[in-house]
Amino acid sequence: MAKHGNRKHPVKASTGNAENIDAPESAVAPNPAKVHSFSRTIAKEHGEKAAVLLQYLAHHVSKSKHVHGGKKWFYKTLDDLAVVFPYLKRSTIHAMVAEQPSSPPRRSRR
Repeated sequence: MAKHGNRKHPVKASTGNAENIDAPESAVAPNPAKVHSFSRTIAKEHGEKAAVLLQYLAHHVSKSKHVHGGKKWFYKTLDDLAVVFPYLKRSTIHAMVAEQPSSPPRRSRR
């Protein structure tokens, strides 16, 4: 008897669309929590990897409830970011964060 679960050819689903039965479900319908997006404008200037990271950071800063000195912030370690972006090395993330301009210098109080 043939094992039907090991077929490599497309199989017609009830909707009439062809599906690869060997493809994991995540390949067919990605989990929205694991989809990363970016601005094409930012990607042209900084590159796709930096654009994905900047989009992630901007999103989390915008939804953060932490405010210090009138500015929103949130905290993630490089290791945390490496888990979020498994396709980027920790050193790559560090380099991208380090090359971004920092906030304007604070005025000294006299």
